[in-house]
Amino acid sequence: MDALIETVTFAGVALLLAGTAAAGGRRANRAVGRRRTLWGVVSVAVLAVALIPCWQVARLSAVMAGGGCAPSWSVDSDPVFCVRSSVEGNVLAISGETSLPDGSKVLVWTRDLSDAREVTVQGGVFSDRYDLSRENPGQLTVTVEFIIAELVKVDAGLYDFGPSTQPIAVVSRYGRDGTNLFGPTATWIEGPLFLNYAPPVRVLEVRLEVSVPT
Repeated sequence: MDALIETVTFAGVALLLAGTAAAGGRRANRAVGRRRTLWGVVSVAVLAVALIPCWQVARLSAVMAGGGCAPSWSVDSDPVFCVRSSVEGNVLAISGETSLPDGSKVLVWTRDLSDAREVTVQGGVFSDRYDLSRENPGQLTVTVEFIIAELVKVDAGLYDFGPSTQPIAVVSRYGRDGTNLFGPTATWIEGPLFLNYAPPVRVLEVRLEVSVPT
């Protein structure tokens, strides 16, 4: 809905500017320039509408490339979930900024979820450090994920929601399946899970590519 409102606003402003330009042109030369002005208005309006999808795609690409770090005016997100990485020597530093309450838990891993480490949000920030000396030189994918759901096995091949380890305020606001999380870093994880049935959950996920030094 927010994206739709923004799109309509963008188109309205473009059309208003085009109309203003047309009015100025008519006052300057009503008789000679009427037809030329009309075609000018149509051209500007068509161009403005055509640029709306390009703006949306470019905006989303910029946000994802920046680890979800974008000015609040450029993208709607709840909660804010901004992740950055840096490499100094053989140490990878992960730092994040978020509007999640203190005590919220974020997972960080470099290979798969089984190697994930849990970091805790304090004062709107979280951080982690990782030793790269055991990694081969080249590119390494770092995944940072916030998940509310706690899936537990209730029967053979069947998983369901259990009590979440996230703060109560988080579960109340976003739902135990994370359905109320939204923004460019929010994504659904669908079942089945390892050939077992599991309900879909919505998570915040950022993947960053870092260079492992030689």
